[in-house]
Amino acid sequence: ADEQLPNQVSVWRSVFAANEWVKLQTSRAVHVEFNLLFLLFLLRGMDQELYATEIPNEIGSPGITPNPLLRFALSSFMLLVMSLCQWLFRWAIWDRFVEDRVWQFVDLLAVTNISCFLMEEKYYGHYLHGRSVHSHSDSDMLDFNRNLEREQDQLCAKRGLQENSDVQTFNIFLSRAVRERYESIYEGSRSRLPGPKRGVDDKGRPRGFRAGPEEALVWQKEVNTFLSSFVSNNLEAHQLEIRHKEYYERLLGLPPELGYSRKSVFLEDPAGRFKELLLAGREYDLVVLSVLTYGTFDMVYEDTFIAIFATYLVDLAVRFARRNLAKKNIAAKTLIDDRLLL
Repeated sequence: ADEQLPNQVSVWRSVFAANEWVKLQTSRAVHVEFNLLFLLFLLRGMDQELYATEIPNEIGSPGITPNPLLRFALSSFMLLVMSLCQWLFRWAIWDRFVEDRVWQFVDLLAVTNISCFLMEEKYYGHYLHGRSVHSHSDSDMLDFNRNLEREQDQLCAKRGLQENSDVQTFNIFLSRAVRERYESIYEGSRSRLPGPKRGVDDKGRPRGFRAGPEEALVWQKEVNTFLSSFVSNNLEAHQLEIRHKEYYERLLGLPPELGYSRKSVFLEDPAGRFKELLLAGREYDLVVLSVLTYGTFDMVYEDTFIAIFATYLVDLAVRFARRNLAKKNIAAKTLIDDRLLL
């Protein structure tokens, strides 16, 4: 077998981390399927939809035409209450005592020695610090377990970006100079991307993987080197300030005052606002979308089954679009073939 050169880094750690990030795109605390099935049980199985008739102080009877506004209010109230209960259960019990997949991803970055820049806007985004505190990330199971034991016994440095800090997540505000430098390097690699050519089998299905041009990979390595030096604050031309959020910044969500400063700012974000980039961070918007979708179809067709089915299809479409767009974006930014993103 070919021996790996000492200065080479296994690409499979990057592929693995990218796959986990793709999986997180559609992870949510509120299960739409549960909401819709339970709503169907309440409205049709328990005849709760009869409360939407215009009969004061008592339930209506089958055959009486329900009031559209009361019907909308009843279904909306039930969906909102069920969604709130699910969210509270995930927040108070499941994420604390069972698993929190989003924060597990942050832990995964720390053991794979991979950091992530997640840009939400041109100059604003999030940084997930994943620099390993161990000497090697590519190791067998025995060494990996020993590293975890050393970390558990506090015999090594903490995982945070700053010394004696455990904070791995940051809100970042880049200076214009850093952004322009990044774009100049990134556009060089992007212009050398290959076309979507790969082999097919006898049934016309794609087989194999698309190899990227070596020049683009060299440019990508330069991007990684620049960002690594920038985070380590080793670039005199691109100074970096890392600090806690002020009280008013936490309370009002205000950005730091940069002005024409050439200094970038990393604000510690232990709450993990990077979740807003995922569907898990947009629960309120998605629940409102489900409520409005159900209410619209219910008013038009006056049929609970049609409204539930249409709401489920809309939710499927949102998740499908989000997952596929995320895969394309990740493949383009990391130069990893999208067929490796399962």
